[in-house]
Amino acid sequence: MRSAGDRAGLAETLSNLSVVAEITGDLAASSRYLSEAISLRRELGERRGEAAALNLYALNALGQGQLAEAAMRADASISLHREFNDTRSLASALDSRGAIRAEGRRRRRSRVRSKQPPVRKYPGPTFAVPRP
Repeated sequence: MRSAGDRAGLAETLSNLSVVAEITGDLAASSRYLSEAISLRRELGERRGEAAALNLYALNALGQGQLAEAAMRADASISLHREFNDTRSLASALDSRGAIRAEGRRRRRSRVRSKQPPVRKYPGPTFAVPRP
């Protein structure tokens, strides 16, 4: 496909390959495919395709634990979807952003809990109550 000069088809294929790589657990390969797909779509002026690829990249970065990168990509996707007034795709990008925020909150809570001493609860009475 590269030799045929079908750059739009190549961008679509790279996005699809990124999904396959993610499903098979190769998040690094998925990121590489998406990076190239995003670059191609920008060069071609395919803003809708770019927005979709950015959202996929955000989810991929989330899966790799890269929250700052995920948030940046999701925000870029949201901005583009708002330009098109594409409510369905915008909802998907907002859902991705919500998942990223939720993971950030979960991590912050986990760090706070790990710094606190364990809570000792009063165990209650340890004596046996005689039965009638």
